Amino acid sequence: MWVMNLADNRFEEICSRISYIYNNKVPMELDHLEELFVEFTKLLFMRVFNINREPIVEIADGDKYAGCYNGYTTFSVNREQLKKFQNGMALDLFETICHELAHFAQKKDYQSINIKNSIIEKDAYLKEKIEGYYDSNYDFLMTEIDAYLSQGKDAMAILHVLGIIPSEEEIEISNQLRTEYAKNAMITNRIIDEEILDLNEVFEKTFMESSLAMDDFDRTNFLEFRPCINIEYKIVDGTFIRRNVGEIEELYSNWQKGEMQLQGRPNEIDAYFVYTINNLNIFEQKQSKTG
Repeated sequence: MWVMNLADNRFEEICSRISYIYNNKVPMELDHLEELFVEFTKLLFMRVFNINREPIVEIADGDKYAGCYNGYTTFSVNREQLKKFQNGMALDLFETICHELAHFAQKKDYQSINIKNSIIEKDAYLKEKIEGYYDSNYDFLMTEIDAYLSQGKDAMAILHVLGIIPSEEEIEISNQLRTEYAKNAMITNRIIDEEILDLNEVFEKTFMESSLAMDDFDRTNFLEFRPCINIEYKIVDGTFIRRNVGEIEELYSNWQKGEMQLQGRPNEIDAYFVYTINNLNIFEQKQSKTG
């Protein structure tokens, strides 16, 4: 994912300082190290995403998360990660930085039609509507799984450029973490009030109830920024209605024939339609049994 461009003199200087400090075990006060990595993260963000505006980067205390992304351009890194760097363990810090920047990449790529974004859209909505949803389901949220799966590779690419070689123990811990999160990919079980429920069913119920309060502008605006939900649902007489299997299959056929344009990689769009139709078949079968 990352393309490191050291053409900028200041960024090259920061990278050289980080490399020198680590490889020569230079003692450095924590507050000075914080300033260095705040600037490094800002410059890295601007180069990776080709954005001229600086993000807000903070060093925070806490024992819950290694880092945090606020959904726009504010990132925070736990101070404990910097202390690990001080003690000769670099990989965890750089993985945390890459993890949080990966969340921005996800937001930037929201228009692509794929299975990942379909799940992310639903999780993001439920996170806003159900108290405790994020914490209860953290290990199964596609935003987190995607970031964990990419952070190791991205961090190693940066460390290679910096000339920093992490220990075998650090690499092993990173690989184990990635393996654990890979097992959770595409699992759509969610914990709601200590009960395990299906993501699509929880979303359907919550969305249909909450969306009744939307006006016409809200409904249109909501779908504009959620292209997968825009495929799966339609507005009829001012109300959201889930499209049935036949309607989704028709949209799939229209896309295959070039009659409908969608953003994303063709193979991922194809997989999304197959996945959505299969899920909808299961959902409609359950509805017919209970109805």
